[in-house]
Amino acid sequence: TYLQDGNSVYGAVDLAASGNAVVEITDASGQTVRTMDLGLQPAGLAHFGWDGRDDSGAALPEGHYGLRARSVNGSSTQAESTLIIGLVNSVSLSPGGLTLNLLGMDSAAFSEVREIV
Repeated sequence: TYLQDGNSVYGAVDLAASGNAVVEITDASGQTVRTMDLGLQPAGLAHFGWDGRDDSGAALPEGHYGLRARSVNGSSTQAESTLIIGLVNSVSLSPGGLTLNLLGMDSAAFSEVREIV
């Protein structure tokens, strides 16, 4: 995901089963800069917001960051999928299908869209 100065990033963890959801934000080198414990969540989408700060509360620079999510249920830990909420700037049509050009983010194939609001 791309962090712009002064903006927050919003997304969701797609939980296969209920559990304690944890989201990790990683920098370009793959190091975890922020860990967010979302607490016990039911199966389905667990929404989160990241304010662009690291674990100590310091604002991080604009740039690309990664997301990792996991759920913990007792002694079992499961990797989970993450989704990002973005604004559509434009839509492109090609022989491969529709592509959504997202404001301040990478483009996404329409087949990757889970929800439109």
